[in-house]
Amino acid sequence: MSDIAVVNPFGKSKKSTRSVITQPGLRYSQADALVKSLMKDESMQKLGKDECERVEKRIRDSIRGRMMEDIVLFETQKALPGSKVFVLKFPRGELDMVIENDEGCRIFEIDYSDEAVPQQYLHLVDEEKCEKTEFLYGPIRENVSSIVGKPIWMGISTT
Repeated sequence: MSDIAVVNPFGKSKKSTRSVITQPGLRYSQADALVKSLMKDESMQKLGKDECERVEKRIRDSIRGRMMEDIVLFETQKALPGSKVFVLKFPRGELDMVIENDEGCRIFEIDYSDEAVPQQYLHLVDEEKCEKTEFLYGPIRENVSSIVGKPIWMGISTT
């Protein structure tokens, strides 16, 4: 178990942490058991097959997405001990990962999805969020949206 900083300079609670289970296999098997249990629930059984499959896919994608964020944050924090690695919250939305060092910062959106769509990197190109981030953490040296392992630079796919 490890903690990742969650910074909220615009809210009442300026800083908190998010606990990360560092063994994703254990975490996923627990989540998988919960999803299977949910799918057997009487209220889920009343939904049609297609609706049940849609709900299950959405839950599993959300779990995978959060796990991927946590793994990336944890591994980045380990790999860059001289940098600050954290989640930056705004009144509306968040940057999934900020890496701050003496040269400025890099900002990231991390998504688990079957497709890359503009909504996934909106926070990276939001001028107000970028200005506030630069004011607090120095110039933004890079902004990256990673969607199912495809790097998206400034919202433009490089692949």
